[in-house]
Amino acid sequence: MRKNRLRELLNTGKPTLGTRLQSSWPSTVEVIGHTGLFDYVEFYNAPSELVLPRLIEKEEKADFAILDGNHRFEYVLVDLFFLGHLLEPGSLIFLDDLQLPGIQKAISFFVKNLSTANRNKK
Repeated sequence: MRKNRLRELLNTGKPTLGTRLQSSWPSTVEVIGHTGLFDYVEFYNAPSELVLPRLIEKEEKADFAILDGNHRFEYVLVDLFFLGHLLEPGSLIFLDDLQLPGIQKAISFFVKNLSTANRNKK
């Protein structure tokens, strides 16, 4: 049986590195797991508009996000809005398919109207 690296680190009081993944492809978790970069990976098989608010409610924080989901304006805008509440100041958001009009429109709207509001929250 393979060693449980996370359990070993926890038992010895050493720090661990984890990540969360919201995806419709479970194989993505396997690929990330096989890199050996993370001690654990949390997988959410649900749409981001449902997962991200749950993470906010749990007061989770992140330093990096990749958006590669629904490419329609309203979905991208909702994801950006929620990520504005999850990400620490100075964090990065990587958006896939920037050439698509819905994504461009959502980014433009977010930057002009919501990014400052999210930074001034609480």
